[in-house]
Amino acid sequence: MKDNRNNITNIKIENLPKVSVDGEDVPQTTLLLAMIRGGLVYDRSPSVVKALEILEKLPVSKLERLLADHLDLCSHRLDAWMEGLSAWRLRQMRSTQKTGTYVGAYGILENLRPQHDTTKSENVPDGLRPEEGYPVYKVGDNQGFIHAPSLQHATTAAVLRAGFNAMKEREGNDKNILSINLSSSRVRKALFLLQGVSQGQSPGALLGYQFERALHEKYRFRDKDGKPQDHLEMDVFIYRLRRKFPTYGDTPVGAETDTESNESIRANNVVDGVAMLKHFEAYLTDIKKWDTDKTFTEMMATGNWEDLQIQHIPTDLASILPNVNDSNIGKRNRNRQKMLAIIKELDEMADAFDALGDLITSESVYQLVRGNHQRAAGVMNSFAEGQLPRDPEIIKSLRNGNLVINRGIFLIQAQGNPSMWGLPSSPKSSAEPRFNLYFASQIGDPTEIQFAVIHQGVTHYLNILDIGLQPIDLVFLLGRDADSKWEELEFRVIKTLENEGFSTEGDYHFLFSDHLDTEANALFDMIPFFEALFDLFNSCRAADARDFRRAEDPDNFEASGAGLEITQFLERIDNIISEFEELRTELAALDLQKTEYTASEIDAGYGLFKKLSQFGYANYFPNPLETKAEFFSEQLGKLHEAKSRIEIKAMEILQLQEELLVETEHAKILNLSNEIVTAVFGNGMKILPLISIPEHSFWQDSVQQDPESNLLQYSGLEGLEKWQHDSGTVRKNIAKLENLRMLQDVLEKPETSVLPAQVALSGQESPSPYWMGTSYPEGYQAEGDYLSFVLYGGENLIGQSRLTGLVVDEWAELIPEKIQTTGVAVHYNQPDARAAQSILMAVPPEIKGSLDIEQIMLTVEEALNLAKLRTFEPDDLDGSSFSQILPATSALAYGFAEFLRASEEDQVPDEQSLGWYIDYSITNNPIND
Repeated sequence: MKDNRNNITNIKIENLPKVSVDGEDVPQTTLLLAMIRGGLVYDRSPSVVKALEILEKLPVSKLERLLADHLDLCSHRLDAWMEGLSAWRLRQMRSTQKTGTYVGAYGILENLRPQHDTTKSENVPDGLRPEEGYPVYKVGDNQGFIHAPSLQHATTAAVLRAGFNAMKEREGNDKNILSINLSSSRVRKALFLLQGVSQGQSPGALLGYQFERALHEKYRFRDKDGKPQDHLEMDVFIYRLRRKFPTYGDTPVGAETDTESNESIRANNVVDGVAMLKHFEAYLTDIKKWDTDKTFTEMMATGNWEDLQIQHIPTDLASILPNVNDSNIGKRNRNRQKMLAIIKELDEMADAFDALGDLITSESVYQLVRGNHQRAAGVMNSFAEGQLPRDPEIIKSLRNGNLVINRGIFLIQAQGNPSMWGLPSSPKSSAEPRFNLYFASQIGDPTEIQFAVIHQGVTHYLNILDIGLQPIDLVFLLGRDADSKWEELEFRVIKTLENEGFSTEGDYHFLFSDHLDTEANALFDMIPFFEALFDLFNSCRAADARDFRRAEDPDNFEASGAGLEITQFLERIDNIISEFEELRTELAALDLQKTEYTASEIDAGYGLFKKLSQFGYANYFPNPLETKAEFFSEQLGKLHEAKSRIEIKAMEILQLQEELLVETEHAKILNLSNEIVTAVFGNGMKILPLISIPEHSFWQDSVQQDPESNLLQYSGLEGLEKWQHDSGTVRKNIAKLENLRMLQDVLEKPETSVLPAQVALSGQESPSPYWMGTSYPEGYQAEGDYLSFVLYGGENLIGQSRLTGLVVDEWAELIPEKIQTTGVAVHYNQPDARAAQSILMAVPPEIKGSLDIEQIMLTVEEALNLAKLRTFEPDDLDGSSFSQILPATSALAYGFAEFLRASEEDQVPDEQSLGWYIDYSITNNPIND
């Protein structure tokens, strides 16, 4: 090949346009120069030889394709030259051996134009007006927005409305199955059906309840003073319609059942609402008057209340429904009003059934948008199988606020006394001496609680000390809600008189509401107080150290987390079991299969009745009006029963003992111990542990400080009392304690104090200085969640290192914030465009060590332009002005002169600025050999 390198100088490079590179004007070098240099300058280089060796081995077909691609590069594939620079830069960057790639997202939106079918909105709420005063426009077919309690509710509303809109044009608004109405009244109707069906009732019976109640109560009109004014007697139609549309239950009328709730017993005599609805619908369909877009009232009644026209009454019901065509005008108008009432209740039943469908549909969609597909499928499957979900979650409003765990703890002194009032201890007082002492402190002087007994014409005045019971036994006797307590009390009083030498002959007349001393209280007047003490002890659980800590406190998960003084506690359990075994041994020693007994055996059996009554066996105290022999022979069957029960309990206690011996966790030991106590003494009795006060002293500080200068600094003690009263209206155990405090005040007994304390559940930098149970200043917003204590009898903690008590109640509540996070579903015309679903590899034009956001944006824009350019084919250019000069159009590459010289010597530097641009103004003349 002839060496034409000298001809390169014939092209006057210095006359080419100059470009500024790094402040230096350098000449441009055309692509043709680069091609000539590649073909001529490097024709002797090793790289050219290697390239030819590669081409030599390729098949002709592939060489043909490569040649065609090469011709495209030389004619119109300008984008390939541009991308070649990017590929070169990418290869250069990868040669540095650095790993990692920055990943981002991009999208392109073009030709964005405003919609023209808009109107200026005049009535814009003040809160929605732009501050700059710009006008607000409304899109013609836009449906506005839906404000919902949460984002999930808003999404559900959006899905339901989208479905409604999709079916609206085809079916209209009324026939649209996704026409959902979840107003509060309709939700209540649907819940009534849901709850009833879950309790075994049929939908027809439930609608019948609704129908009958409305006819019985709804049309008893009254004037403004509450006096009956215009009464419609509808009850007669209830019984007629029952016979026509009966609902039969599985349980016969009057049959006895052990079901506790009448609501779960199927209806026997109520109108079948579903059958009645279907009957009216079928009749209106037969006479071609049924219209799904109208209510029964719209189809069957016209006019107002005073001038009614009723039509389309089923012919087979004409005899049992009001006669709307009565010849008497007065009766006719009245009967039409009655018929209108029945028709309106038909609409109410239909509306309730429709509301149930709306609720089920909404619940399934709500579960879907939450991603709970199994729950959504379960809702629809249960509905298809004739069952209904019990607790729809869509009706629960999710709110932001402070979570407060309320915990009420009743505290008593750690000291105890099993032998109060100078009386011998009993099994119960020995088991729980601390509450025995507390009950004694509450009862006060036992001689001040009196009653009278008239026997043989003589009035005997006694007091509760004469009965001979420890305070805890007295509370368990007089506090329980049972008529048998009066019989046992009378037997004990008679026994007391007998022990004092009085004869048991004759009748006894008890005056429990009488008392001798004017300053004393009658026993009958004190019964509510004993019941309040018993209710408190019976309904609360034993407190342990965990109740004075946060739930996540690590100490709670230790084996000793409950904080029992374990040695002393287990000794008390052993003593209880020993007394129980002693009772069991005495029962086993008495042969109950004999027909005759000696006096000593009768005495032993008589004593067993007394002892059994101390262990909680009701109606076992012997009747002193009978001789021992008579009572023993008559009540021998009770000993048989007691013996059987005790043997069963003994097996249960033995099993619990075995578990107790190997158990190491204090919490489980406490639970097992109270199961043993329940087996020994029956329900209501419990054993309270003596626990060491936890190291956390946040609540101790509250006890020792004046609450009005601490947590109650804003609301005062009145706020605390209000909380106590308000909580008692919704919390059963708080109500019991409030009742006890009221009786303490009335009877002038030692009052149970109430003190608040609280600790933050999470590590807030500045916990609330106000108690979360009461109000706090306007504008103040507490942060985080709290554990709130209400300590009853908190003064008993002062100076104490150990305590015992009861957990009265515990519940969590959410105090809503004034500003809530809600959801808004907005109806808008979603654009059809979407982000490019392709990966764009971007390399920097200059290696600076970091990415430039402006360069990245220009890269995306350039990629879009190249994509458009790539869509052109040679045929697309035939009719343009470029067809006259193509394929001679040049693509200019530029760089430093040093780069050209270095490239000839095959010594290209590692870093070099390169660039390119398209120049359609310069053409290359062909170069001849």
